Amino acid sequence: MVGTLVHMFQPHPTVAFIGKGLPLISVDKSKPQQDWNNYGRTPGGDRFAAIDQITRDKVKDLKVA
Repeated sequence: MVGTLVHMFQPHPTVAFIGKGLPLISVDKSKPQQDWNNYGRTPGGDRFAAIDQITRDKVKDLKVA
């Protein structure tokens, strides 16, 4: 436990960006958005939210409600 505590406060190298963007997942219109019954939405924890109104192009226009 002492070793873990000591290593928590040691600086770690950063992860370099390799220049590849994440792929977009298209929203299946036949499956409606549902409640997240598990942490991470599914038992596998995919954390996918079927929200198609917010896109990468519209994020810059979002405002705090």
